[in-house]
This record gives sequence, C-alpha cells and structure tokens, in this order.
Amino acid sequence: MTSSLFNRIKRHALWGIIVLAAGGAVPVQAFDPAPSTVQFTFEGCRNDGDPTLLADRNSLPNDDGNYTCQDPNALGGADTPYTSGNLGKGWDELDLVPFRLIAVNGDSAGVVTYDIRVAADNQDNGNAGYDQIVDVQIIGGGLDNDFSDASCTLVSVGAPVVTNQVTGGADDVVYRELRISQGPNTTCVIDWANRLAIGASQYPGSSLQAYIFEQEGFQQGRRTITIDVDENQAFGVRKDMAATVGDGIVWNMTKQATPTTLNLGNTCDTTQENSAAATIRVEWSVIPTSGDTVRVVTNIYVANNLSREVVVDITDEIFGDIGSGEESLDVATFNGVSVPANSEVFVTHTFEAPLGVSGLNDVATATFKDPALPGIPAFPGQPLTTQFDLVQDGAGIQQVSGELTTATVSDTERLTGTGLSYFVSQVTGATGTFSGSYQLNTPLTPSDPDLVWTSETQQPGECADPNGCAVGFVEFTKTISAAAVTSTTGTLADWALLTASDGSMVESGTEQSPVQVTVTSSILVDLDVRLAVPALVAPDTLQCTVEVKNSSNELIETLTYDFDSTSNDVTQTIDDIAPDVYTAEVTSCGSLVGDTVKMVDLTLPAEPTLANCSGELAFELVEPEPPAPVLAAVDKITMPSGEENGWTMTLRGPNTGDNGIVLVTSDSTPGAYEVFQGQSGDFELVAGDYTITETVRDGWVQTASSGCEFTVTLPEDEGTTKQCSFTNKKRGTIIIHKLTKPKYGTGFSFSQNIEGSDDFMLDHGQSKVFEGVIPGSYRVTEIDPAPDFMLVDLVCTESEMANTQTNTLTRQVDIVLDPGETVECTYTNRENGMVKVKKLTNGYPTDDEWKFTLSGPGVNTYIVTPPNMFDFGGIKLIPYEKYTLCEVDIPYGWQSFWMVDTNGDHYADEKLRFENSSNDAPIDYYLKVSKLFNPDYGNMQSIYEDMSLCVNFMVRPGQTLFFQVDNRLVKKTEPVACYDKPIYGGYLTSEDLEANTYMLGGYHVDTCEEATEVLDKYASFGSADYLAAKLFSAKLHEQYGLTSCQQAQTVMQQSHSMLEQSGYSSYGYQPSRWSSWDANNLVRDLDTYMSGYMCR
Repeated sequence: MTSSLFNRIKRHALWGIIVLAAGGAVPVQAFDPAPSTVQFTFEGCRNDGDPTLLADRNSLPNDDGNYTCQDPNALGGADTPYTSGNLGKGWDELDLVPFRLIAVNGDSAGVVTYDIRVAADNQDNGNAGYDQIVDVQIIGGGLDNDFSDASCTLVSVGAPVVTNQVTGGADDVVYRELRISQGPNTTCVIDWANRLAIGASQYPGSSLQAYIFEQEGFQQGRRTITIDVDENQAFGVRKDMAATVGDGIVWNMTKQATPTTLNLGNTCDTTQENSAAATIRVEWSVIPTSGDTVRVVTNIYVANNLSREVVVDITDEIFGDIGSGEESLDVATFNGVSVPANSEVFVTHTFEAPLGVSGLNDVATATFKDPALPGIPAFPGQPLTTQFDLVQDGAGIQQVSGELTTATVSDTERLTGTGLSYFVSQVTGATGTFSGSYQLNTPLTPSDPDLVWTSETQQPGECADPNGCAVGFVEFTKTISAAAVTSTTGTLADWALLTASDGSMVESGTEQSPVQVTVTSSILVDLDVRLAVPALVAPDTLQCTVEVKNSSNELIETLTYDFDSTSNDVTQTIDDIAPDVYTAEVTSCGSLVGDTVKMVDLTLPAEPTLANCSGELAFELVEPEPPAPVLAAVDKITMPSGEENGWTMTLRGPNTGDNGIVLVTSDSTPGAYEVFQGQSGDFELVAGDYTITETVRDGWVQTASSGCEFTVTLPEDEGTTKQCSFTNKKRGTIIIHKLTKPKYGTGFSFSQNIEGSDDFMLDHGQSKVFEGVIPGSYRVTEIDPAPDFMLVDLVCTESEMANTQTNTLTRQVDIVLDPGETVECTYTNRENGMVKVKKLTNGYPTDDEWKFTLSGPGVNTYIVTPPNMFDFGGIKLIPYEKYTLCEVDIPYGWQSFWMVDTNGDHYADEKLRFENSSNDAPIDYYLKVSKLFNPDYGNMQSIYEDMSLCVNFMVRPGQTLFFQVDNRLVKKTEPVACYDKPIYGGYLTSEDLEANTYMLGGYHVDTCEEATEVLDKYASFGSADYLAAKLFSAKLHEQYGLTSCQQAQTVMQQSHSMLEQSGYSSYGYQPSRWSSWDANNLVRDLDTYMSGYMCR
C-alpha cells in the first residue's frame, strides 16, 4: 500500500532583501529623477503561447542563458510577446517573468544620469506575489535582445527592498533602485526578471502587478503591468515501502507519470487540438535477500509541477523496534536530485533489518531548490515530509518462499473531469491484455469503467546484485483531450499491483492515493479591436493607441495603430483573454474625435459554443470641427412682460474697450437671448473675466440676474455661449380709500409696511396713495374703530392678477403687488347707533322709579330711573339689527303712553299704537319701530297684576333713536261687569274693553253696549253677525283662561279675516258677498274650541 502527500506551499519568504517599515529609509545616494528629455516604456513578457516566448519553444532561459523573450524586430512588432498589458495565464509559480524598461533620451545637452525604481507586489493580505527581482542587466555583445546604445550604462543596481509605503498597491512591495546613464538621442533597454513566489497563484484575479516609479515617493511616474498565475500544486512528495523475510528474492515495483500536469490549452482555439500525451511507466525488479535479515525497500517520489527545473535534497529514515523500543535503523540521503519541469522522479532506499524487527515505518523529507538562483536559500515551508507505516499503510513483513517466484502486474486507469476523454495509443514493454477487450486508440470518458491492464507472468532470473535486478516494465502512452469550449480540471489516476506466485504483493499507488496526472483546460476568448481614421495623404502618418481594460479596471493590453496613406482602417486582435466585460478606450489619436470609449461583454452563457469565443469593438474617428467661438448673450425679462425692448446692456472684459460692448435689447420675447455684436458680426470672447451690466429704467427695479459675471477658459469653453439674464419688475401703486356710514367719520388709523412702518390716518372720503412700490407682499391693517364704528366692508381691486387677500374680522388686507400693478383697497366703516329714553310721570319729569330693559345682539341690560333722561350708559347698537326696549313692572292702575322721534330732532312726534293680539310686533319698515306689545300676551294674567310693555326697533348708522314714555295714573275703582253673563268663569268689564282691543273684522268693540249687542242679539245661522258673535265669545274664553292652541288661533284668525275681507264694520252689517257655508264651518270649529275639545 502507498501513501503520498502533495503539500501546497501557500506563503513566501524573502532572502537577502532589506525590509523597510513605514517611515523607514534605506541609506542610499540621493534619488535623481530622469530629466524631461527621457521617455520610458515599461513592458513584460506575455505567456499565452502565441507568439511563443522564444522562436523555437515556449520555455526559458534562452540560448544565451538570459530570462528574456524573443523580439525579432527592433523593440516591438506583432511577433513579440512583450506587452504593456496583462501578461496572460501561462505563468506558473517559481517562473522568472521577463520585464524590460525602454528609456529613450532626446536631444539632451549631454550624458544624463538618473534613477528609477523597478518594483513588484510582494504580498497582500497574506498572499504571496513576486519574491525576487533578479538579473538586472543591459544586454550587449551581440546577444539576443541587444538593443541598447553603447553609451547606456547601469551605474548601480540597489539591493532589493520591501516597503509598505506604496499607496494603492499591495501590503508590501519589493523594489530595486537603478541608476542609469545614457547619451543624447539614444535608446537604452534594461532587462530583468521577477520571480513568482511559491503561492502566487493564490493572488486574486489579475491584481498581481509589477511597476516602475519615476519618482522617489512611489507616486508620480507610476507604470503598471498585471499578470495571472496558473494554479498548480508546486511540489509533491510520496513514497511506498515493503519488507520481506526469507532466502530468495523480493519484488519491487515503481511507477512514474510524465508529465505530472497537462494543460490542454484554450478550448476556444480551433487551431489547437486541445489534447496532449502522457506516459505512465511501471517498472518491476527483484532484490536478493538472505534468510537472516528483513529486507526493507522504500521508494521516494518527488514531483515538480512547475514549468522550470528544480533540484531536491532527499533524506529517508527507516525506524523500527529491535527489542528496545522504536529507534532509527538507517538513514539515506540523496542530494542534488534534478527534477525536470512538470515531471516526477524517484529514489530507492534499501536496508537489511535484523530478524525480529517490528514496527517498521519510514519518514522521507524533501527540500526543493531553484537552480537558477543557487545563492538563495530554499523555499519557505520546507522540507516537505511524508511518512509510511508498514502495517497501517502497507502489507507488513512478508515471507519469501526461498525459491524464485513469478509475478503478474496489473495497472488501473481512471479519468475524472467534465468534457475530458482519453485513449491508450501505445503500449511498450511487457505483454499483457486490457479489460473489456479494449482496443488501442478507443476514446474513454469518465463515465466508462476503469481500464485495467494485466501482464503475462513475469519470470525473474538469478540476481546477486544487492541493489536489485530489473525484470520488466510497461509504458503506456495515453492521449487526453478536452471538448471544444470546455473549462475543466480533472485527473488521470493510475495505480499498480504486483502479485508474486508466493502470495506476496507490492503496490505502487492505490485507488485512494494513486499516481495521477492533473489535467486542465480553459476557455479564453479573442477580441478584435478595429480603428478607422480619415484617409491620410503622403507623407502624413498617424499613430494611435487603444487601452483595453477588464471589469476590474485592470489594463489588459495597449494596442498601437500606425496609419499612413495606404492604410486607414486597421483591426488588431487580443488573443486568449479571460471571458469578461471589457472596455476599450482610444487614449491617443492625434486630434481626431469621436466615440472613444466602448464596451463589449465577452462573458460566457451557461452552455457556451464557439460563437462565444470572440467579440469585436470598432472605433471610427473623424477630424474635429474647427474651434467654435465663445459668444456672450443677454436675455431681458420684464414683469409685466411686453416691455423687454430698449434696455441698454454693457459687456466689459478683454478686448471690449473703455466703454465696453453695448447692446440695446430689441427682441421682445422672454427667453430669447440676444448676442453682443462686434464690428463685423458676433463679438467673440477670448480667455478672461467678463461682466455684463444693465442700465435700469426709472420706475423699475432689478430683482434678479444670472450668469452675468463669468470666466472664459479655453479650449474648454469653445463653442459655448455665455448667457446672462436680467429680470426687472415695474414698480406699482397701492391706494387705501376710507368711507364711513354715515358720512364725515374722522380719525381712522392704519398700520402698514409699504413705506417704513409709520401709521397713517384717514377721514371719510380720504385716500392714502403709495407710489413707486417694489412688487411684493405687503400688509395694511385698520386699527380697531370700536365701539363707535365697525368695519362692514373691505374690498380690493387689482389691475393685474387678483391675488390680494382681505379679512374683515381682522380689518387686514394682505396685498400681493404684481409688477406694474395698481391695487386699490376701500375700507367702509359704519357708525353704531344708540337709544335714548325720556321718562315722564303724569306728563312731568319726576324722581319716581321706573324700570326699563334693553336687549338685542350683544346687549342685555336694564336701568331704573331717575334720571328721567337716559341712554343705558351710552351703549352702542348695531345698525339694522333688532333690539327690544321694554318698560317692566308697571303697576295696576297706570297707563303707559309711548311716542318716538321720527325726524331726528330728539322730540317725540309719533304715538305708538298697541298691539293687543300678540306677544310680539313686527318693526315698521319706514319708522324702524314696532307697535307696543305685551310680551306676556297669551299667558293667564290678572288685570290686577303688574304688566310690561315693549317695542321692537332698529337704529340707522349713527342714529340716536329717541323715545318718550309717559305713565299716567287712572282712577282705581273696582271693575264693574258690563255683561252680566259669565264667560268661562269671568265677566266682561269696562276695564277689559279699555285694556284690550277687540277687533271683529273691521268692527272695534270698545263699549259695554256694543259687547252686549254682539253677544246677546239674535242673528241668523251662517250670517256675518252670527260669526262675529262666536268669534267675540271665543276671544273672551281665551282671555278668561281657556287653554289655547295653534289650531284655535288659526280658526280665530280665519274668522277675523273673513269678516275683514267682507267689509264687516258694525253689528247688523250685511256683506254683499258672503259664504254661509264657509261661515258655518268656522262657527262649528269655534264651538269645538269653546267646548274644550280642540285644545286638550
């Protein structure tokens, strides 16, 4: 059984390199930057197989022993792998990647000497990058790549230094400082190699970079080249072990794969077969052994999966227990073992252990070295170690029969990896057969069964050589292929088993730990970049450059296009780049213009085809338009619009003269800019500062300007027009008018913010005029004129937009004065009124106490005389509102006579009549006073109780309404019935007739005789007298306490109206038009009321 350990070294180290911490410095000579006459080009060697690194192969060093790539032409051309873009995916860890610096010195005054720094990412976030900068040289002597002038000298090459002071770079950068000397008009080419550290393939994406710095501070003059590193296991070590006891021979078997890794290349490239051959060689031998020892055989295999040869020192130590516990039994060393690129070699260690040994095990260590850099210590993380325990990992100590034994060998192959296939093309050596009747050159895939080859019986000869004697071998040549457009990683695994005729077995690899070839394939795409320019005329030439970057903004390639009179449309192809989104930018192409940035998506779909293996971008550039002049224009905006013409504008600045360039506006359209004119057309501006001013007209105010102070910068402003605009608003007028009702009100004060903040005062008919007011918002408020006046109307008129707001409650107007507008606001105040009463008793002023009440809107008060002339404390009454004046608590026996002043001379001249049929009375339209009424009318009230009399009235604006009330005492006698029949428990008296007004149509019953006649005299049924008698009786029933209701009131009102409309004026009157039917119906309803059935 075989055990193997292929260890990945993931971290690097630096040997012989100065480490410079932040803020530290290396004590070297002062840094002298290159003069302006020196121009640099920084290139690296691209490794993608086309073109090859060298003319005849794709491996380094070249035949001169230098790590430089081919450059058949003089520094450049399509047939050289040198590029300033990405260096491709063909580089492996430990490779020495060639870089070069091309320094072209112009016509300097003499020899120039300067410093420059070449650098590379050393480590970032724990990932190794480049660990060495070596072989810095100027190649001469006619060797390959001898391009430098004889004056070129590398004055000094500083030691490698690691610094963390590079902003925007890796955590650590390694650099070397070069001092270069060269003559005028010369070209120097400096070549060197950067070694990719073990573990560099773990560096993310294409972010591993190499640099040059033209300045000491790692900032200015920075040039960058990126690289992708192929991910392979760098080194590996594995071993097997066998032990036998007895006389005779023991079998040994070894197996090797060549190469250990296969890269089938770019499966998008139809010119490649995407297949490669590998050989698996199995060898078997016999070793003589004696019966008094245990023969131990170990085979140690070391693998180099890189593209360069390495050497390895191997130590193998066998341990076992011979009676005193485990101890070292034997050590073998194999120093300086050469391991070619991408191959595996082995060494064999044999040992005769004492009989009775147990616990045999083995430890092998391998230390790899770079033969190209012999003075540099071994790689970090070494030595690599592998162990083998004979019992756990192998078959233990096997017994040899003592006779010559035969053996058979079986070899098993297994393929993994999507899209891969293989076939066996050749078998050399021993004769054998394949499982499944396999025929050579028949393709197999990972889904097919394992392929097993079994040898014929192997017959050893006599062997006396203690190192063993070869018996046989078999070598399989196998071709592995990848399907088109396939990116995969797989393995071709192999393990072998030798079975001797005595039952002993030897393994080389196992199913769990086989010998294997790692197989990879990739998908890389091509990008065609076409650049077309206008046709050139000999001898004119033009060189253009296009930079292509990936989605991480890393430079992939810089393409150079050379045009002449025979070629103005060129396509260049960037081969074998990773599928990605690429952006191409024309970075230089003379003065041509056009769309200089384009993008192409070359990412792959889920199931890619050959159609996805390429893309293209095309640029078509043209001659630029002649530089357009820079102009200045002004726009005049007036508010209100329509007055934009005739304004004077002045442009001042370079070339405008002492008085500037004057423009008088003539385009009345707002937003139409007018260009300043010179003597021969549009005035063209030059670089400098400019100002445009306007002359403001009377009656206007400038409220805004934009873009009227500006700077012209050339050529940035070419073809632009500097636009300036002025906005002016026409001043307006605000007029405040004052009116009062009645006229001639005076002394009304107003606050304002139109002109300062001073108040102003107006009388009736006066106005306050504010002229030349800047458009805007203003407020005018009338100071409260109460209690004498109140604001009843506030109206504003506007000549433009109606946007002024008025508020009568706050006496406030918020004026929005638009440009050129006149706003007029009229405040109308109405003067409040008063009531004044002159109280007489029996026709004379006295000191008797009489009580009066006044009620209405906002008023509810009373007064008790004396004085006999009063106005309720001067209380103000709102014009045209209803108020009620009452004299209350008038004792029985007093009669009240009311008069009112109707002509405003404060003398009562109109007697008020008494309304005896209601507890209220309407106000007369003309007099503005109602009849007298008893507010308690309709309520049960004794004629001996105190009573009240009231009048409703209105006052006109500013009016003091004058009443005279005279109370006269009448003779107090006991009332005498003038009708001897009771009516609802009461008797009609003469006092009743005096105190009440009984109207029967037009007939006023005011004497006992008339009452008796109406109530007692016979009248025919349905006649007017009959209806009058019933109506009189119903009114008396109501007066003496019979409950009334709306229905009863309606019937009595209808009866009164029928009598009134018929002209009924006295008892016995017979109307000319009369309806007995209607009369009888009313009589019936009156009887129903008086019987008590109507209003229950």
